[in-house]
Amino acid sequence: MGRILLTILFILLFLIYPDCPCQGTEHTLLVVEIQAGGKKEEVFHLQVKEGTTLTLAYTHSMFLTQQKEFYTIRAGGLILREIGFGNLEAANYYDPNPRGLIHPEGSLWKINPSCPVRIPALRMRIPYTVNLSLMINHSIVWIPKDEDRGALLIVRTNPDR
Repeated sequence: MGRILLTILFILLFLIYPDCPCQGTEHTLLVVEIQAGGKKEEVFHLQVKEGTTLTLAYTHSMFLTQQKEFYTIRAGGLILREIGFGNLEAANYYDPNPRGLIHPEGSLWKINPSCPVRIPALRMRIPYTVNLSLMINHSIVWIPKDEDRGALLIVRTNPDR
């Protein structure tokens, strides 16, 4: 009886939370591109399990503190799960009234969106003066070259988009 109840509970959890990272058995292609001067160049692509964590780490340009954005990789997009700030002032600048919980964790102040945000592709300018790196499961997989600064960084999971 206990196993049946536990099985039903797991099925309900998967129905309620379809983007749960623990479901990552399928693989998807993660593509990283740089666009500058009207040209788009693929920097690299990597086959990853769905549910893998992608971290965008950089120095906050105004407060000069560490900032990290944590995404879950899914086919057809990324899910913003959490944002970490090097100090509370930077977190409050981002969102003075976060709907998710803000809490200290290690050296970061973290905001967890009350409803995780799904995006088809991550797009941002590569900073000129501060550090930036991409990590997969906490290991650095890419750091821009000096000539990449100012270009548009595009990270997506569907190479046909």
